[in-house]
Amino acid sequence: MRLVRYEDPFDGTVVEPHPLLTVVSGLSPAARARLIDAIAAIPRGVDPGANGSIEVYGVFLDLSRESLELLELHEDLDTVIRAGDLPGSTTETTEAGRGTDTDGLAEGWNATVPHDGLRGVAEVDDELVTAVRVAEQEVETITEQLADLNSRRDGLRPDLAARRAALDPSAPVDLATAVEQLEVLERRRDEALGAKTAAVRAEIEARLEELIARVDSLRREIKRLRAIDAVEVRDRLVELEQALDPAMIPSAGAQELADELEAVDDRLALLQSQAAGGRSQLLELTARRDAAYEALVAAEASLHSPDLDPSVVEELESVHDEIFELDGRVAKLSSARLRRRMGELRDREDELLGRLGFDSWSSYVMGVSSTDADTERARRHDVAKATYEFAEDEVAKAAGSPAIESAELLEVETRRSELRGRAESLLGRRSPEAPGDQDLVSALRDLRVPATTADPVEVAARLLAALSAAGAQLPVAGASASPRETGAAASAWLGEISGVPARLAGLETERQRLELEITRQAERLDALSAAVEAERAAALSIADTELVAARELVARAQLRLDRHRSALDALERLDAQDRALTSELESLASILARRTEELAGANAAVAAARSADARRSEEGAGRGRLDDMAASPRLAPLADMSRASRIDGVEWYVLARLAQQRSVSFVGSVPLVLDDTFAEWPHADVLGIYERLVRMSDVVQIMFVTDSVEVIGWARSLGRDRALALDLSPTSTPT
Repeated sequence: MRLVRYEDPFDGTVVEPHPLLTVVSGLSPAARARLIDAIAAIPRGVDPGANGSIEVYGVFLDLSRESLELLELHEDLDTVIRAGDLPGSTTETTEAGRGTDTDGLAEGWNATVPHDGLRGVAEVDDELVTAVRVAEQEVETITEQLADLNSRRDGLRPDLAARRAALDPSAPVDLATAVEQLEVLERRRDEALGAKTAAVRAEIEARLEELIARVDSLRREIKRLRAIDAVEVRDRLVELEQALDPAMIPSAGAQELADELEAVDDRLALLQSQAAGGRSQLLELTARRDAAYEALVAAEASLHSPDLDPSVVEELESVHDEIFELDGRVAKLSSARLRRRMGELRDREDELLGRLGFDSWSSYVMGVSSTDADTERARRHDVAKATYEFAEDEVAKAAGSPAIESAELLEVETRRSELRGRAESLLGRRSPEAPGDQDLVSALRDLRVPATTADPVEVAARLLAALSAAGAQLPVAGASASPRETGAAASAWLGEISGVPARLAGLETERQRLELEITRQAERLDALSAAVEAERAAALSIADTELVAARELVARAQLRLDRHRSALDALERLDAQDRALTSELESLASILARRTEELAGANAAVAAARSADARRSEEGAGRGRLDDMAASPRLAPLADMSRASRIDGVEWYVLARLAQQRSVSFVGSVPLVLDDTFAEWPHADVLGIYERLVRMSDVVQIMFVTDSVEVIGWARSLGRDRALALDLSPTSTPT
């Protein structure tokens, strides 16, 4: 990052720093403080309190809090180095608190070295020499380490510069352009070479498209046919046929009503006979009981050996014999008339078997009755048993009571009339001549009702749904068709899909044939492409100078891109090494600063000891010791401490502060301000530090804020390409 322009909002002062190094002088104390505060606010991302602009990687932004937040600057970094920050400085720093109080240090050292009595010169000599030598040795060791690290880091500079010089940002774009030009030339050549085979290729490709379309159509048709499931349609069709032509079975309600009517007739007859009184009534009841007993005996016998109608048995056996005779003839002749006759005979056989109470001919032969016939015989046995028991009770009552109340007789007659009305209503007849009870009972027992009560319309609707689910193509009026029409349509559809397996086999054969032809056409197309490639290879010659030049251009561009990527990789590795060395350099510089301060304290202690002895000599008490101390061969060099060591410490401290500002956020470095940093040092002693700062200004923008004539002159001597000296006093102009 570079500071491009600074505008003081209070007095309108404008500073346009040099990209590398700038010396600013002639500012008032307030303007100077505002300038320093604005630059110090940059890494923290706070409001700089001034206007201006900054530059980051060629992009210019306003010097404002919004721009700093956009650059993700929020580090607590001090970008200002003041005189009090330097190790060994005697100036107290108010802002950073890093000033050094030499008087305090001297007092501290002096407190450990008493000067009274016999511990005067000798003991002071030994202790100060030891402490100073230890501190000086540590400073020298750290200085050597720092020099080695700095030498190693400086050794990376040529490699970094070489790698940066090897970078070729335009290589990817140039390669893409060269490849595009080569493709255009090759396309033109291919068009010229392919003109001869264009017609054949178009014919083959058209045939391939047609074949692929037909194969796709066949696959869809095969998938549709395989997905057809006719099981549901068949089940619904059988249900519809049963609903349209249901089998007739005896009515359970009619059978129950016939039994009840017979019981009422028997009861009425019994009551009437009882009402007649006397011997005849008893005899009649006895006869009825005997008849009921005979009926019970017959019902019990029927449970074990059914009483079959001989005429029905004779007809059944005659029909079965004819079926047996026709069965062999139908298998040989396969005549439609014989099959129709066979169907009629089987229907008649089923009807006769049903009348006799058997499910099939085999059950008839084995004497196994149907469940309905067994149930009917069991019911009749129960009725006969109940009738007999009732008759037995009536005989006993008649024998015990010769008369019966007329109210009971009237109740039974009323019940009989009610049952006759229900029977006639159930039978659906209203003859003027009321039939006898026996006729009603027989009619009720012969009454047949459908075996199912399903609504044909509802069943037909379910059949339509099954047809639709199976994918059947029905007429538009299919939903409004009658149940029989729906059944006929379902039967026709089932007949059509009966040939689906054969159709699937044919479709599979056709698909395989087309796929084989597709393979052959693809082979023809590949052969044609191979011929074109051979012709293209034959057409390549030295005469194709434009194409050869394009290929060479692509090769050179690819080589440039490879070198660019290699330089990037190497630059990343070198940057990592440089960052590691910088981090180590910062740590050692911090240690050196502390050791330099300790050495400065030791020097101050020496000066304090000499002052104390001087005071005592003036009092006439220690003149001899002061002379001895001044003449001491070990303390004499300590009184004038090596300035080179202190300068080295200052240099490493400044370099460490510079390293802290080289990588901030993703913007890189931020400007460094030197606020009269070297005011305590003679200009000649810090020229080496100035030269190091000039070299580092390539990485970090540096700004001196000072009114020192020596610094201003030094900056002007560097030239306008390296530095700029700005004198902002009202009567001066920048140089």
